[in-house]
This record gives sequence, structure tokens and C-alpha cells, in this order.
Amino acid sequence: MMFSNKTIEVEVYKMQLASLDGSFNMEIDVTKAYKPQLLELGNPRYGKLIAEHPHLAGIVMDDDDDKDQLPIHLVLGAGDLARLKTETVPKVGGINDPVAELTKLGWVIYSPGSSDEIDVTMLTKTVSSDFERLCQIAVLGITDSTSTENDNVYEDFQQQLAHCDDGHYKMNLMWKPGCTDLPRNETGSKRRKHGLLKVEP
Repeated sequence: MMFSNKTIEVEVYKMQLASLDGSFNMEIDVTKAYKPQLLELGNPRYGKLIAEHPHLAGIVMDDDDDKDQLPIHLVLGAGDLARLKTETVPKVGGINDPVAELTKLGWVIYSPGSSDEIDVTMLTKTVSSDFERLCQIAVLGITDSTSTENDNVYEDFQQQLAHCDDGHYKMNLMWKPGCTDLPRNETGSKRRKHGLLKVEP
């Protein structure tokens, strides 16, 4: 943040992520979150989903849980996801149909995200409210400041920024809102100056 900082100790562990059949595993770095689970998403009911979409025929999903809500215990980044991809062509249906893709951990089914009937992502749910909850202090220990003070600083910055004729930009020094003026040190500075210039006899 511009005028303040917060230091949080985060525990990072090396783990092995492996397929159920043991044919693939990779080492990943995970950040510990002091929660039994990070988020929940609605059960996509894979069996029903595959039956309703002919282009998904032949796909076998290992997750046959029948609970209404499924817990998320691990969130992978884009770099980890790239390591899981295979050369198998994804199974794509019509517009707004779910897409199936074979990864090294098995098949995943996800929503294109533009249909009223398919309103959840099958692999993960990435609506903004869930993402905000995931990033809160209570989950990962990380948060972004959205205080009015920071908003005011940005507004001041935009108002003061000026473009010069020679192509450069100029602005006043940034100042933290709410701070009192510093005391003047003119008298002390003059005293030190005279002390330096004083010549001993």
C-alpha cells in the first residue's frame, strides 16, 4: 500500500499432487490457510450433466459425491493448471454447452459461463463474491485495502498530475490525508548555520 504496510507470516509447504490411479504426480508449493475448507460450490451432478449433453458421452468422472455443496480444499494457479494439460482435444458442444477437457489428473468439466442454465463453473466457481471471500484475511491472510483514505490519495494524484510541453509529467509531493503539518524548524536551522559559520578566534 502507498503509505502503510502489513507484514503477515505465511506458511508455504511443498506437496505432491497425484492422480488417483498413480500415473501422474507433480510437486507444488501450497500456502497454508487456517480453514478446514476454502469455499463451497454447488454440486454439478456430473452423471446428470453428461447424460444431458451428448458431446460429453464416454467421459468418466471420479467424483460421484451426492452432497448439495462440495468443498474446495485446494486452489491451483494458472501455472499449475498449464502443467496438468494434455494434448487431447477438448470436447466442445454447442454455444453455452459445458466443455470437457482431459488433464493428467483426469477429466474436468467446466462451464463457458454465458448460459442462464449453467450458472456455475463445474471445476471451480469463480464469481466475484467467492473470490473476495477467498482473499480475505480470514481465509488466506491477505487483503487489499479499499479505505476512503487510499481513494482520496488516488483522486488527489489524478487532479495534481500535469503534462508538460516537453513531454514530462509533474505533480506535487504525495501527502498522507489526515496528517498534521510538521513543525517549522527555521530557528534551529539558522542556529546550526551560525554555529557552522562561526570562526573561533
